[in-house]
Amino acid sequence: MVKTLKKNKSFPIAASFAGLALGMLLYFLPSKYISSGSFYVSKKTDKSYGFFTYEGYYAQQSALAYTDSVVTLTKSTDIKKSVLEKTNQSINEKNLRKLNKSVKIKKAGPQIIALEVIGKKYETAENTWIKFAESLIEKSNEMNKNGDENLMVKPISDKPLTRKIYKSPWVFGTAGFLAGMAVGILLVCGKEYFKN
Repeated sequence: MVKTLKKNKSFPIAASFAGLALGMLLYFLPSKYISSGSFYVSKKTDKSYGFFTYEGYYAQQSALAYTDSVVTLTKSTDIKKSVLEKTNQSINEKNLRKLNKSVKIKKAGPQIIALEVIGKKYETAENTWIKFAESLIEKSNEMNKNGDENLMVKPISDKPLTRKIYKSPWVFGTAGFLAGMAVGILLVCGKEYFKN
């Protein structure tokens, strides 16, 4: 393998620089935007009771248990369908897949749910996040009408934090260079292997 690479060293070197050029080209492509924000899941309690009472403890335990259901609801097709309707997009497999790829939902704490939305434009990312929040709160309230109306889901901030996704030229350049080198070595070794 070493002999083969020594004999054909120009190809892996050229492939490495081609990979570097491709990495830098990807770096200079327009950056996407990310909107992120969180939701707090809680349960209303009678103000006359203190938090550190049975009533307060029960309310907190109910909210903790309900948080997992809210995470599952946020990831559901029903919410995504509602978001597509609110953003005037057709409800089809292509748009659902696209929305799935652009959204990240996770339980960030016992009663905290974090939502991140990636979009090609600032307005797209922010608007999709806002529509997600509206859909989640509407569906949650609708479901709680038949259950416990005191359970609530509220965004911590009215608007998400939207910013351009950071890209490092060093990361893109290094990744491109190494990927090009790996491809070059594989092609040279593969060619030699099949030739023999």
